[in-house]
Amino acid sequence: MNRRPGNKLKIILLIVLLAAVAGQGSLLFADHMDKRLPKPPKECFTKENEYNKWICFKPYFEELVNKVSPAYAMIEVKNFKDRKIIDDCHLNAHYIGEAALEKYDFAAGKAFASCDFGCIEGCFHGVMEGYVRRAADPYTVTPKIKNMCASVSSPNPEIERLLRSQCAHGIGHGLVAHDFLPVDEALVACRGIDYEGRCMGGAIMEHIEQYLSLEEDKLKEILPEICKPFLELDDPAAVFMCANNIGIALMWYTKHDLAFSKKLCEELETPEYIQACKISTEEGGVINLTD
Repeated sequence: MNRRPGNKLKIILLIVLLAAVAGQGSLLFADHMDKRLPKPPKECFTKENEYNKWICFKPYFEELVNKVSPAYAMIEVKNFKDRKIIDDCHLNAHYIGEAALEKYDFAAGKAFASCDFGCIEGCFHGVMEGYVRRAADPYTVTPKIKNMCASVSSPNPEIERLLRSQCAHGIGHGLVAHDFLPVDEALVACRGIDYEGRCMGGAIMEHIEQYLSLEEDKLKEILPEICKPFLELDDPAAVFMCANNIGIALMWYTKHDLAFSKKLCEELETPEYIQACKISTEEGGVINLTD
């Protein structure tokens, strides 16, 4: 059957019109998404001190959690690290975990499950840190933490082991971040729970983190004092763990400059602690995830 040329032209025009409308709709949607999502603050990109840069970006990642999801925020923070906007994404992942806890009305299990792997699993740490930090009295939360991480489960035994260790590490952060327990008492509170070494590591890292914003001269001055709270515990392993974690923190502080980090380790008081610090820097400033 023959069709009139005019009908064919009308059909072509209709297709072109629909394509244009669809294209305009896509552009409008993209424009809407662009306006809806927050923008990283420009002033953060030029921060010289790495720790100050992490703090500057904190509200941006928190807003991504609230407006989209913790998983989306984790994709973005990992992208920041890949693009070398930040040297390390672990602490910002902590902030994402804490924001996730608030987003899900402080339901720790739900917030923990919303996290994604990456950035040395900082999102999981942040959830548990926020949960413990929120407790009115750390002495009442201490009995609760004994079995809290045992409820974390996965069909994969290796993943389950990894997640439980992250849970314990985050609890250690929270015990010190609460500011009611001195760091030495926080270490004692970690005793007896599953993955107590990971809990102690979290407590020590939280203790050390407060010094990462210092200028180099001030940091050198304070380095010999950082592990002193553990000397009275009659636990040499805790002091060595502190020196080891200083090495991790120094690699973050120096943007993974190995030579500079090892030089800063020499500010510690004894050859044994200096060696423990340097060994940690040589391992790349990476936290042991499961011990």
